[in-house]
Amino acid sequence: MAQLSGCGAGCGTLLVLVAIGVGLTYWPVFLLLGLLVLLFAVVSASVMEANRKKLKPLVAIADRPVRHGACRVRERFGVVEAISLSADLATPGIDIRCRTIADEYDQLLAQNVQISLSPPADPKQLGATSGIKRWLDAVGIRLLEDLSVEAKATRAAIQCLREQA
Repeated sequence: MAQLSGCGAGCGTLLVLVAIGVGLTYWPVFLLLGLLVLLFAVVSASVMEANRKKLKPLVAIADRPVRHGACRVRERFGVVEAISLSADLATPGIDIRCRTIADEYDQLLAQNVQISLSPPADPKQLGATSGIKRWLDAVGIRLLEDLSVEAKATRAAIQCLREQA
């Protein structure tokens, strides 16, 4: 007769009984840990929402002076379509949507470019037009002067591309 080695089903049952015993013995500790994790999640979500609410009016103020303003993004000319708050709640960010002019196969095309940025270190910087220009310039989006030849040509080209579409 062959002798069986190993546990078989008996070890699995024993392991389940030990786990139930440990769970019943230390249930207050597990409950406390669960409550601490829940409390941490609630507090961090409320802090993120408060930061988002604080940033939202500043982004709206920053959007007004630069909307439809001529700019240069990644060595291409275009216009700023909008500056908005990103939809991601976990990491507050600012989305900048631009429409740039591209030359492909001797034909002008409009390309949409969206750049997501983290808010500036000083959120009050978004309240002043000069602060917005410095912040955008630091990330590679240079706003053009309204009366410059490049700005007028860029706006005219974008307007023509909009009418063609």
